[in-house]
Amino acid sequence: MNANRKTLRGGICTETEKLKKYEIGGLWFLAHLALEVICFQFYYKYFGSLTIAGLMAFVYDIAAFMPQLFIGALCDVKKKFLPGFAGVAMVLAGVLLKLLAPWKIFPFLLVSLGNAFVHVGGAKDTLDTCGSRLAPPAIFVAGGAMGVVTGKLLGLHDRSLLIGGGIMLLGTVCILLSHLIKKGMKTPAPARYDLADSRRSAVTVAALSFFVVAARGLVGYGLPTLWISSEYHTFLLFAGMAAGKALGGICSDLFGAKKTALLSVLVSMPLVYIGQHTMWLSLFAIMLFSMTMSTTLGLLVSVFPEKPVTAYGISVAGLLCGSLFVFVKPYAPWLFGGTFCAVLMGAVVISLWYIMKNDEPWRRRQ
Repeated sequence: MNANRKTLRGGICTETEKLKKYEIGGLWFLAHLALEVICFQFYYKYFGSLTIAGLMAFVYDIAAFMPQLFIGALCDVKKKFLPGFAGVAMVLAGVLLKLLAPWKIFPFLLVSLGNAFVHVGGAKDTLDTCGSRLAPPAIFVAGGAMGVVTGKLLGLHDRSLLIGGGIMLLGTVCILLSHLIKKGMKTPAPARYDLADSRRSAVTVAALSFFVVAARGLVGYGLPTLWISSEYHTFLLFAGMAAGKALGGICSDLFGAKKTALLSVLVSMPLVYIGQHTMWLSLFAIMLFSMTMSTTLGLLVSVFPEKPVTAYGISVAGLLCGSLFVFVKPYAPWLFGGTFCAVLMGAVVISLWYIMKNDEPWRRRQ
């Protein structure tokens, strides 16, 4: 009887330990949401005019995305460094400085750089504890889309920055809770993915993964969503993106990453154009389109297993590369036309098919 009780207690502890990786992913979903709320409220509240919006958007993209590769590399060397807390300090300092002084640019840069550190903090915590599961980091990333649209609406309606600051304080509590859960884990399992085809070199896998992320970033600005006619529709669009990013990791764990990635891209592209006037069909297509985020992260971690946070930074650099093409859209609109986007996503399918192994769902691998 005592032996059975010990076994039962041990089993419960083991199952509880397994759930903690999802708790960390969920807490970072909320923290990521809060981060993007304050950043995009700041951007739209103080830099929303057409005359400077383009320039400030470019500055924001560079300041918030580019450093993540270098911060990630630092985290892989300095394991005890906590970028999430460093980022929170920068973001809140930028908000406080703006509330106390008339300056715009310096607080904006401080908030943007803090954004980069918090992002890497989320990647580090989820990748340090997710084991073979793609869902926790995917859930973390999904929170950003909801924060972007919420912050944008707060900024456009000129709401007090105290609202975004208060939400960020709640996000800080989530980061602290994640840190405490992580410290309390008896056997945290770092990311160990095996998605890359062993016949391909690490350079080939990394280069094509970078291309896939960049292509998705570019095509994302060309997707036709002619049904959007209100702020409610805009909110639903970003909710669809968030759902897709989270489901990409969840479905990869349940059904296999390669099947999930290839089917989501192949099905999403025709549906995007077929449903461009129909809200629910378009939302379904955009959800599918957003599902490859976790795939590329898993591929990069597969070939750089000792540097998982650097691998995350590479994926962010790819997204930045693709997104920067939006600034040439007025001069090269054909880049965002249906024909070019279809060709580009066809190349994405071929790339993923070439570099991914025929994996199995995690249940079969256990």
